[in-house]
Amino acid sequence: MSNVEIPGLYKHYFIDKQDERKMLFEKIAALHQPRKGIYPGSFVHITPSFYIHDMTYIDSDRRIAGFFSDSTVLQYIETQKKYSETPAVRGIQADFSRELSLEEHSFDIMFSF
Repeated sequence: MSNVEIPGLYKHYFIDKQDERKMLFEKIAALHQPRKGIYPGSFVHITPSFYIHDMTYIDSDRRIAGFFSDSTVLQYIETQKKYSETPAVRGIQADFSRELSLEEHSFDIMFSF
């Protein structure tokens, strides 16, 4: 691995708890080849971005705004990605009580755990 710092929240909540689920996302990507995904309730679980180049993450936790605006997050994804495109990553802080400004039917896959 390169010397890019692992984002702290991701490390604490997913790497340290051995809950990255890399094998799951790798298999999904191989079987279905999704180009664009959405992950409501994701918190900072960025592992799908290692396998799907265009991901939208949505969570009500206020920390995700700062997390997804931190340049080290995109740098870390860049070191882990398994595709050639530049990662496209969006983090939306929302509580689902209002409509989100997302184009309907524009995602190939949705994750929810």
